Amino acid sequence: MAAARVVRTLLAAALFLVGLVPAAEAQIAEGAEIAGGYQLPSSVGPLSPQGWFLAGAFNVTRVFAAVGEVSVAGDRVAVNLPELGDFDFLPEGDGLEVGGQDVTVMGGVRAAYRRRPVMLFTRFLVGMERVTSDLNFFGVESVNLTDSGPSLQVGGGVDIDITERFAIRLLGDWRRARLGGEPATAVLGGTLLPELPVGPDDAELPAFNFDTRRFAIGAVYRFGRR
Repeated sequence: MAAARVVRTLLAAALFLVGLVPAAEAQIAEGAEIAGGYQLPSSVGPLSPQGWFLAGAFNVTRVFAAVGEVSVAGDRVAVNLPELGDFDFLPEGDGLEVGGQDVTVMGGVRAAYRRRPVMLFTRFLVGMERVTSDLNFFGVESVNLTDSGPSLQVGGGVDIDITERFAIRLLGDWRRARLGGEPATAVLGGTLLPELPVGPDDAELPAFNFDTRRFAIGAVYRFGRR
């Protein structure tokens, strides 16, 4: 698969660059870090998702580190349909709710340029992404669609030192997931119309790329020396 070849090529290039780092720069950095904060992904349709991220890194050299990240973002939009409230058999309240959630678990490598009080870095990560969309009608879940697929993410950012241990992180990146192409988990009328269930075999989607651009801001805590 083309995406797999790209991932293998980039990982091979990263390993090659490690071998080119001068001995003075290739010293073990003796430390790790944990970071977390707020993320604002690009909008999807009527939704404006936002959420959190949690990341960790272990320094392999002064330049390169192994990194991992978990992120969750979502949004829910209520559409009030007051004209439908005139019907006695319909409950009161928002007639339509549209929701979505995006969950990622990823790992990869980071290359950094350190010049206190800042650290500039770029990252390459691969992993899995799960995208969930749901539609509620008068508080009753009518449609729920969940799909998962492989994902790759490239980007970078800057850490600005506050103290020896703490820093503020600004981060921007682009992520692409490959979704569809196989049955997704779907429920149609699971509670509203139980006599019309839709199983996974009926919810196959064509393969497509799901792209996300993201800005994030957070805090970093470091263990060991820089």
